[in-house]
Amino acid sequence: MGVRRILIVDDDRSMLSAVADMVRDQGHEPHTATSWTDALRLYRQVRPDCVLLDVMMPTIDGFKMAQLLKREEEGGFVPIILITGLGDVESKRRGMASGADDFLTKPVNAVELEIRLASMLRIKDLADQLQRANDQLAELAATDGLTQLRNRRVLYEHLEREFARARRYKHPLAVFMLDVDHFKQVNDVHGHAVGDDVLRVVARVITTQTRETDIAGRYGGEEFVVLAPDTPTAAARVLGERIRAAVHAETEAADGVPAVTVSVGIATTESVQPAQFEDLLHLADEALYRAKKRGRNRVELAGR
Repeated sequence: MGVRRILIVDDDRSMLSAVADMVRDQGHEPHTATSWTDALRLYRQVRPDCVLLDVMMPTIDGFKMAQLLKREEEGGFVPIILITGLGDVESKRRGMASGADDFLTKPVNAVELEIRLASMLRIKDLADQLQRANDQLAELAATDGLTQLRNRRVLYEHLEREFARARRYKHPLAVFMLDVDHFKQVNDVHGHAVGDDVLRVVARVITTQTRETDIAGRYGGEEFVVLAPDTPTAAARVLGERIRAAVHAETEAADGVPAVTVSVGIATTESVQPAQFEDLLHLADEALYRAKKRGRNRVELAGR
């Protein structure tokens, strides 16, 4: 199981020291606090694997403290064991309702502490494994398998949110639609495996040329979409040209793939007045069509 970080909270310093010694003897790393403010600070700082929390605390009792700590569980499940001299059922019911996961009765017995800790830490490990599996599934559901960019469904979700944010705060939002020129010819001449490699190179270029705050995804086939929040029209044009040039340079230099170009259509909330988020995507698509019609390997702006 390894060394685990255990946060112990008790205003009785002699009891705190005794429990800390037990935890240390069991091979774990104790962190101690005598007040709710110190406990909250340590909880955020060390991210414990388990909390041992005395019920009878001044200012804020252990029940309320458990509620506070449960609200901090952003990084995953952290079990809380309440240490109490109250043996009545009602106190235990209150403890469970406040978010506690188990109880220890005072005076604390070292063997019982070891059993409760081992049990809670096993549950935490299982909860962490489940959370990781769920995170992986969520990532797979949001990702295009070929390019590792966001998929079309997730692009729509992001666009809807970013469009609402842009309207609310009156910030510019740019939407790019990119299409690999003559991609059917790439597949026909070089085969679909090489075509897939071309799409991977294009995706890599888009990722390296955009910011962390931008959202890039594969829209379908050889089409890609980039959402660039807080990007005015002039900056969007520069970014579009940069991606266009980089795609040709990267595919020309890459081994095993033919040099390709992309056409780019851009719509921004500065240059057009879309009524809803789908309109912005449609206008970017129209600008992409103009780029294709005017010779490909170029950038066109909606409303220009």
